[in-house]
Amino acid sequence: MDATTQERPDAPGVCEANGALVTMGSGIDASLLNFRRLADGDRVVLTPGPQGGQHVWLGLRARGVDPRQARIHLRAYRVTDDRLIGQLLIRLPLSPAPEDPTLLALPSQQLAIDDDQYCSVLDGELRVTLVFNDQAGHCTEQAVRLRVDGIDPLATAIDRMARVRCCVERLPRCYPGDSGLRDATSGS
Repeated sequence: MDATTQERPDAPGVCEANGALVTMGSGIDASLLNFRRLADGDRVVLTPGPQGGQHVWLGLRARGVDPRQARIHLRAYRVTDDRLIGQLLIRLPLSPAPEDPTLLALPSQQLAIDDDQYCSVLDGELRVTLVFNDQAGHCTEQAVRLRVDGIDPLATAIDRMARVRCCVERLPRCYPGDSGLRDATSGS
């Protein structure tokens, strides 16, 4: 799906919430635990991944939906120019939430932020959108504007330093195709 299209990952036809309530939140790992509801202005961190990427942990809580095979499309946009910098499209079953068995939960997922774009939101803002469709007549869309509060303090020191260095020194890995790179050897 092209980032510029407005296609929804819904079943054909009109789909409404029809009583469904879906809440976007964050976590710190891929479990059902540590869910924290997100609101505009909340702070999140970029978490270094094991293969060198970085991501934001996002999970869901829901009520009034079919838990069997929800289709979930998360997108991250840089706020300054509304550029798509990460997305995740998944179809997973929901489980009872540990904090309230009347809620359904999606374990926290890794919304990866593009390698060449994460510096542009580090200590900045991103907008995360959610399109939820349970494939049984319950659909909802929402967006939240989040403040990126640096690299996850629980990451190893080497991971934090490498990512910050990449941004501060504008290393080619983090700024591919950037014609404005300064020459590190000449200091200009």
